Amino acid sequence: MTERTSSVNSSAVAWGRLDTARMIARRCAVTWTPFPRSSSSTPSVTSNTLPNILDSVKSLIVSVSAVGPRRPRRTAAPHYDGPVVAIDWIVIRSAALAGLFVLVPSIVVLTLVLDESASSLWIYLFGLLLVFGFLTAGYGAGRARSDTPMIHGAIAGLSCYLVIQLFGSVSRLIRGDSVNPLQYPFLAVLSAALGASGALFADWYRRKGLRGQLN
Repeated sequence: MTERTSSVNSSAVAWGRLDTARMIARRCAVTWTPFPRSSSSTPSVTSNTLPNILDSVKSLIVSVSAVGPRRPRRTAAPHYDGPVVAIDWIVIRSAALAGLFVLVPSIVVLTLVLDESASSLWIYLFGLLLVFGFLTAGYGAGRARSDTPMIHGAIAGLSCYLVIQLFGSVSRLIRGDSVNPLQYPFLAVLSAALGASGALFADWYRRKGLRGQLN
């Protein structure tokens, strides 16, 4: 269908140019006088021929430019004045509170109840609860904002870490313990990654439910 349309358009352009050439030929009306028997062998042209030719050339240029193919205009790239992704801080606050509901008791047990003589099994168990707390925050954010689950989940997990680390650092400084700020960036990235993983799981679970409804 596309090839037939292009052939019809090219035929129309050719017929338009042919009609233009015929019109120019009629307008020019160049009259050549017979060859005289004088020494000059050059044909003479009427005095009104030159203005007619100039006008005809101008008409030909205008006609060809109007009929000929046009190049597509380049459109400017869209410019965004505001942020591309709108962050819903209410959703992040709710998801972070849900994550802190799991994280705070686990941290209290790890720091106050369990000591160095405790079994490593309990330490690993509450360590998994910490991971589950960050995943919970990301899951809540990703479920509430299904359009942008990853970014909201990452911010929710990072928010939980910032709150916990702030209170932890203050409590350490009050007790006179040492603080190691070199590990803070790694823990921040880890908490954001766990939050994004929880949001990814929420998005997968939502898509799975939609496929089940369609089937």
